[in-house]
Amino acid sequence: MKYIVLAEPQSAAFAQDVITMLLDAKKLAGNGQRQEYWIKQAKGRLQELIGQKLEENQEEAITIQKRLRKHQNEILLFLENPAVPFTNNATERALRPAVVHRKVIQCFRTSHGAQAFATWYSLIHTFRKQRINVFEALKAIFDGITPKINFPQLE
Repeated sequence: MKYIVLAEPQSAAFAQDVITMLLDAKKLAGNGQRQEYWIKQAKGRLQELIGQKLEENQEEAITIQKRLRKHQNEILLFLENPAVPFTNNATERALRPAVVHRKVIQCFRTSHGAQAFATWYSLIHTFRKQRINVFEALKAIFDGITPKINFPQLE
């Protein structure tokens, strides 16, 4: 949105409205105000933005508007379900080591190596996230014992 404000001044108002809508929704979630009334109001603001008439010279804004339309059911999901985060920053941070590995090494030598890396990295990251001692959990795996992992229950 900040890019649109700078690159396409004629779309600055639209971009600012999207920013404001998202930040207001984030504030509602942060305050624990996930009542149906507030969710309905936030969804109404999203629908207004999706339906807003944009001019042909607002190419970047039109692209964002199409994306909002396509993903409208997921954009405010964090308001309805507290288990859904506002951003995907945690996911991006979790993937970063694999991306760095790929960039530094250029690739995995075999598909088996890539799959092994993904499996072990996923296990280690899961253990850390659940505050399970990584060394003890890996030792248990090699001893043939399956460590207890708590999987989140999604509705």
